[in-house]
Amino acid sequence: MMIARGMRAFHSLGWSLALLLPALASTGCGKRAYPARDPVSFAQSDGSVEVGGTFNQCPELTVGVSPSDGPPGTPFSVQGAASDPEGSAITISLQADTGSFSVKDQLPSIYTCGQPGLVTINVVASDGSCQTKKSVSIFCLGGRDGGANSGGDAGKDGGVGADGGDGGGTTVVANTCPASEPLSGPDGGAACNDCTTTNCSLAPNPNGTDGCCGLSSAADQLLCIAAVNCFSKNNCTVSGDATKCFCGTAGSTCYTVPGAAKGPCVAEVFAAAKKTDVTMVKPLFTSPASPLGRAVNLLGCRGGLCNMECGLP
Repeated sequence: MMIARGMRAFHSLGWSLALLLPALASTGCGKRAYPARDPVSFAQSDGSVEVGGTFNQCPELTVGVSPSDGPPGTPFSVQGAASDPEGSAITISLQADTGSFSVKDQLPSIYTCGQPGLVTINVVASDGSCQTKKSVSIFCLGGRDGGANSGGDAGKDGGVGADGGDGGGTTVVANTCPASEPLSGPDGGAACNDCTTTNCSLAPNPNGTDGCCGLSSAADQLLCIAAVNCFSKNNCTVSGDATKCFCGTAGSTCYTVPGAAKGPCVAEVFAAAKKTDVTMVKPLFTSPASPLGRAVNLLGCRGGLCNMECGLP
């Protein structure tokens, strides 16, 4: 009985396999045939780039201006040279916010101050496709306040004019050296002068550190005096420290970030430093060999020892 049932089961399994194997073969369990594809190829690169067109180099330009400062009427010589690497024709353009040039389309040229203050002279060389620009800053001695020029005598030893009365106009810087350092104070400067002479180190560098009269050049004395006058008249010093006169509220960034300095005496500081790069102004701020350093040091002495006599905050 058991044998008979086993034979029937085996017989049934045989029929099932016979039916299943063709089905498996037809559904792809065996070797498959894939549809043909287009061959793929990869281009090899050696890193080179082919560029269509031409490459133009900008003109080469050198510029210098001398002297670096002077009173109104001083002829400033603008020298330089321009060339083009490809040999293209070059045009020259000279520009300044104030003043005038003897010629504005070539080098050399003569620049004449239009008004006192810091002046930036820009020279542009162009080959028609590309421009190169160089800038040089100079200082036209003097300052503009509410006083009118009285037409007084020229300042002694390089001075360029005398203070005038009320009424508007231009008051230019007068050189007080060698008679005295630039004066300030409620009594016209007499007490300030006495205190300064007694307490400050006024000898020339390297024996002295303060004041404008210790500088050997009359032009440097005027740059120093212009800075001292600006520091004093604007009451921007703090216990004699003139930093705020240059930096304003910018803090230490005024020595690292171009244009950050917003104090009332930025032009006078740049002029006395003979630099407009703010990173180069900082080491000159207290240098006894610089017109700027002598001015700053003088205010430091007066602020610490003569603040009442010189009318300083």
